[in-house]
Amino acid sequence: MNRQEILIELDTEIARLQEARHLLTDGNGKAARSPKKAAKRTMSAKGRANIAAAQKKRWAKVKKPAKSRAGHTLSPEAKAKISAAQKKRWALQKKAVKR
Repeated sequence: MNRQEILIELDTEIARLQEARHLLTDGNGKAARSPKKAAKRTMSAKGRANIAAAQKKRWAKVKKPAKSRAGHTLSPEAKAKISAAQKKRWALQKKAVKR
């Protein structure tokens, strides 16, 4: 084999490899991705029921019954006093904003 034949064979091989590379990439040097269909994952009704039951069981442990606040009512005088104090605070706030 002479030098010219070796160069011709190398050029042919390079061209073949470049074509293969072009087929495997999107043309910008990035690997082309084959389109994949996302597998649809479904769950049976029994599976959903099991998960729901387990979640309800976990929440039952966390939730506690609300404590009764019986006996903590305010007298009308106390309510009036709180109302007057709040109105005074609102008046001061309103006055500060107008300045």
